[in-house]
Amino acid sequence: MPYWVAVNVAHRENRSLNGWHTLVLQVAHGTMTFYVDGLRVARLGGRYYPEVPMSINYNVWFSAALGKTTVPRSYAEDVDWVYHAAGAVLSPAQVSAAVRSLRHDGVSFRDTVPASGLASPCNL
Repeated sequence: MPYWVAVNVAHRENRSLNGWHTLVLQVAHGTMTFYVDGLRVARLGGRYYPEVPMSINYNVWFSAALGKTTVPRSYAEDVDWVYHAAGAVLSPAQVSAAVRSLRHDGVSFRDTVPASGLASPCNL
């Protein structure tokens, strides 16, 4: 029996996402709200709301709409920072302010997320 069952939905942004962007995900009260650069792009709840502890897994996803080619493609994903505020629902502006404050104070790394003791689906 699998460790987890994927229950997902897709969302497409019909604009360029080249360059640096900020993704904020709020998870609270039965709703997940996604923001890209301060603009809400999706709100999900019901069966899409997490039933178990979540993890952060970095992926670059591309649709089959890119077409098939024999020319090799390569993609890179750079992550500048991750900010997690347990038990709080912060706006994109509040997240940006918190990160600015950490940078101002010279904090380059601080892990405050307690270990869950759970195995990552990627390691099963």
